[in-house]
Order: sequence, then structure tokens, then C-alpha cells
Amino acid sequence: CYAFAGYALDPDEALVITHRPPPCRFWNLVVWNPFMATEAVTDARTSINNGAAVPNADGSVTVVVARDRLAHPNAVSTCDHAEGALALRWFLAEHVPTQPDVELVRAKDTPTTPT
Repeated sequence: CYAFAGYALDPDEALVITHRPPPCRFWNLVVWNPFMATEAVTDARTSINNGAAVPNADGSVTVVVARDRLAHPNAVSTCDHAEGALALRWFLAEHVPTQPDVELVRAKDTPTTPT
């Protein structure tokens, strides 16, 4: 199962994305440019997966996407790109995932820990 979205972020904005992964072999969220490639020319973190993500207490997972990597343990960076694409993928999911919740917030107001 795949979920795709475009983003357009000002330097002081972030997306807070919360999803409830279904039982699956693997899931990840990745930041892409228009050519479906990451912009990580350095060691920037531009994706997160089920092996690295810290879940919330209820089993959901919150990921923070911003132009710079923020303090949340599941934060990813757009490498300062203002626009691009997000892909959220669940491999061999037992059922279709529910639609993720997405909120646009000021970067300074993002959560810093799982809930």
C-alpha cells in the first residue's frame, strides 16, 4: 500500500504526520524530489522506517517533516527543499492502512517526544 503527497514548507513550518501501521513486513516514510530520489547529499535523515521509528504509547507513529531535522526522534528533513513529495509505504500489509493524520504547524511547536 502506498500513500503519496506533495509538500510545500516555509523555513519555519513542519508537518506532523501520525499513522497507525497495520501488521506488515516493512513500512517507511521517505522525502522525495520530483524524480523520486532523496536529496541526502550529506548524511541527512530523509526517511524513517519501522525498524528505526519510536512508536507512540498507543501503537501509532508520529513523524515530523521539516526543512531542517528537528528534535523529535522520528524527525526527517527535506534538506532545506521547500517543495517535494512524501511517500508512505507499507509492504505486505495485512489490510489497507487508515489515512494518516497530517497537521501543518510552526517548527517551534512540533512535538519533541512520542506521545
